[in-house]
Amino acid sequence: MILLLPVIVVLAVLVGFGFVSSRKTRHVDWRNSAAFVGFSSDLVAVTATFLWAVAALPSYASIPRQEFTFVVGLIGILSALMAFLAGLVSRGAQRLKLVGFAVVIGFVYLLGMFTHFGD
Repeated sequence: MILLLPVIVVLAVLVGFGFVSSRKTRHVDWRNSAAFVGFSSDLVAVTATFLWAVAALPSYASIPRQEFTFVVGLIGILSALMAFLAGLVSRGAQRLKLVGFAVVIGFVYLLGMFTHFGD
């Protein structure tokens, strides 16, 4: 699980650049507005994924920590799904970035699931 943290940090930097670039053009039309909403939800997803990865580090966590991990993971998955849907209605390079980030976040959750398989 600790090996996923650098991947999440790199994703956060890339999503931050996408957020700043989409913020400038969010009022042009509804597709640019969708991209802005998508990058905003990607920021939420990356932050929630980072918190999820840090909270899930110990193999035998307490019950409150397990509940926190569940809630944060659910928020991360739902916001990544929202970013994926926003990527489908946006256009150009922003579409590729949003869909790609959502797929990578899903892959991070899949790898995180396999790290605790058998605990």
